[in-house]
Amino acid sequence: MRQMKSTILAVLMTMTFGVSITSCMDEENSTLGSVMYEYVRVNDEFPITFTNRNGVKLTPTTSIIGETKDMAVISYYYDMSKVTETTTEVPIIFGTGNSPYYFDISQIEKSASEEEDTPIITLEPDLGIADYYSYPLYGSLFDSNTLVLPVAYKSKTYTDEDDYNAEKALHTFSLICNPETDFDGTTLTLHLQYYLATNGEEVDRTDNYIEFKAYDLSSILNQISGTPTKIRVLTNEYMDSNNSGSTTTKENTYEYDYNFNGINW
Repeated sequence: MRQMKSTILAVLMTMTFGVSITSCMDEENSTLGSVMYEYVRVNDEFPITFTNRNGVKLTPTTSIIGETKDMAVISYYYDMSKVTETTTEVPIIFGTGNSPYYFDISQIEKSASEEEDTPIITLEPDLGIADYYSYPLYGSLFDSNTLVLPVAYKSKTYTDEDDYNAEKALHTFSLICNPETDFDGTTLTLHLQYYLATNGEEVDRTDNYIEFKAYDLSSILNQISGTPTKIRVLTNEYMDSNNSGSTTTKENTYEYDYNFNGINW
């Protein structure tokens, strides 16, 4: 399957999270830590740098390709001997070909569109969903205002970048929340709506694809009375993610603890 294996995301997750790379380094490089991957903010500066959810600035030691996007998923390692409890900036090393996957932050909508809600596969992709990932990926709150979701869905097989971009443009995701009805005092419920613009064409979509989506919670949080303790995301999913021809669907629920207590990080 050529899908994604010819893109930056194929390489991005080829290293397993938490597996030490020191065994393949010589002794003078033994302070290099395990390979890390995480969601980061893209800083508005050149050369490009990132900021992780703890507020630490991550500076690549080599030049990398940047995009004018809000966030990224990056895979890297770093020299542990240069990091202390008070470190605010860390030089990071990308493996060969491990370019960032960039994505923007979208606003939450208050009402769903009238378009049909297409089923996704899951918000918790693992090895059974896409064979180009070496570690399960999960959604999380990057900070008190930003929710990141890895959305797995069905895509057609594509053969080049133009075909990939054309296919990707057909898939639209929206996160819906009515602040008057979707907050019960403790849990804020969000509804993921997925629309596939088929344009009347019959296309066999049997490949699994994962796209990272981020959403700004601030406008909704400013409209509710109180602070949630949980963020709940409801999805429409295929009953059997391994059956590409399945039309049976289910509603699934994903919950994320919201425990910032007014602190952004």
